[in-house]
Formats: sequence, structure tokens, C-alpha cells
Amino acid sequence: MNFIWIDWATVIVFLALTSAVAFLTRRLISDYDSFLLAGRSLKLFLGMATMGATELGLVTLMYFSEQGFRSGFSAFIIGVIALFACVRLPSSSACATAAARRSSRRLLPLPPV
Repeated sequence: MNFIWIDWATVIVFLALTSAVAFLTRRLISDYDSFLLAGRSLKLFLGMATMGATELGLVTLMYFSEQGFRSGFSAFIIGVIALFACVRLPSSSACATAAARRSSRRLLPLPPV
């Protein structure tokens, strides 16, 4: 591995920020629904932002930087496709999600006790 100080600094800052957010928000988590489903109160655009943030992790940022350096501007199309998927998929499934919320069914099964 050829990490220099800026690489280590990027990784450490990313881990510190995500850990800080986790520690600051853990008091808001009380049960299964609040952890996995945000208390079933997440709106469409916030859900889309959450999906986008999930896709945009440190590995993704590092990979796209390297791919752009090696391939030039043509690597940008990968990000455009990912952006389209993050924006289009949640809005196309909004009807199914709304129907599931009205019926009070869980979209994810409960873990075994």
C-alpha cells in the first residue's frame, strides 16, 4: 500500500466524522423501527438523500478519484448512472412504500428472538 499522509488524514477524518454522528444519534434509537426505518416517518426526498449518502462512501470517493485519474472524463459516466439510480429508484417505488406504510406491514422481517 502506498498511503501518504494525506490518504491517512482522509481516512481518519472520515472515520471520525461517521463515528461522531453515530455517537450523537444513538440516543434517538429506541427500537427496531427507529433504527432500520427511521420510526416509519421518513419522507420521500429525505429517503432519496439517505440512499445517495449510503452509496457515496469513502471507498466510492477514492475509487472515482482513481478511475478519473486513469481514464479521464469518461469515468464520470459511472457517477451519472449511479446518480440516476439513486434518484429514480426511490421515486418509482414510492407508491409501493406508501401502500406498505398504510397497511402497517414491515418491509424487513424482525430478527429471531
